[in-house]
Amino acid sequence: MMAELKAPEKNSSTLKAVAVLRAVANATSPITLLEISRVTGFPMSVCHRFLASLQECDFVQRSDDDSGYLLGYEMLHIGRQAQAQNPVRRRITSLMYDLTQETGDTGILMVPDGRSAVCVDRIEGSYPIRITGTQVGIRTPLHCGGAPFAILAFSPDDFIRDYLQGDIPSMNGKTITDPIALMERIEMTRRLGYSVGDEDLFDQVVAVGVPIFDDQNRLIAGMSLGGIKQRYDLHRIDEIGKLLLQSKGRGRSSL
Repeated sequence: MMAELKAPEKNSSTLKAVAVLRAVANATSPITLLEISRVTGFPMSVCHRFLASLQECDFVQRSDDDSGYLLGYEMLHIGRQAQAQNPVRRRITSLMYDLTQETGDTGILMVPDGRSAVCVDRIEGSYPIRITGTQVGIRTPLHCGGAPFAILAFSPDDFIRDYLQGDIPSMNGKTITDPIALMERIEMTRRLGYSVGDEDLFDQVVAVGVPIFDDQNRLIAGMSLGGIKQRYDLHRIDEIGKLLLQSKGRGRSSL
């Protein structure tokens, strides 16, 4: 009789190295050793040791003016590989490409990760005015935007209840943060089959999103089409919403 395998123990050094790497990744400009120490809570000597190893692997590098640390070029390769290997992206990209070509708008594919959604693909349409908005790798909260809100609205009821009881940050002046108002929006989204993010994540950007389910009817992603506010009146929102639903059968059906 074979012995049961024990769950592998977590390696504390690896977790600390990852924390240091995340501190560099989350910084908007070169981050200093002192700042990394403050973010991670580790002594500067510990951070410096891990940074040296990460530099050796080209995961981080010093900035040109030597003011702090940046992600290294190896992270670009890893990011591209993560995007290419993502099973949801491989499955949905062709459909999303067709939709962006048909509408001229920008397509976004996001996958759930806790209380957030992570963008795993972005495809530009042909419309000459491009939106900045969500980029590949960006993490956004679930209660705003097109694709993120589609994920939230079609999540299990217990997840939604817990989400609405937690921290609900405002992304701009139009983000809905009141739990009662969000619940009303969730109910409307379920009735329509698609969500509408009307400038609640980025100013002057409207996105219409639908949930994506796998063959076992498990929620695996959210997909949206979006563009500038002036392009998305009520008629176009309804048009895009119906197009998204038609492209995948119905809102809660699997592809």
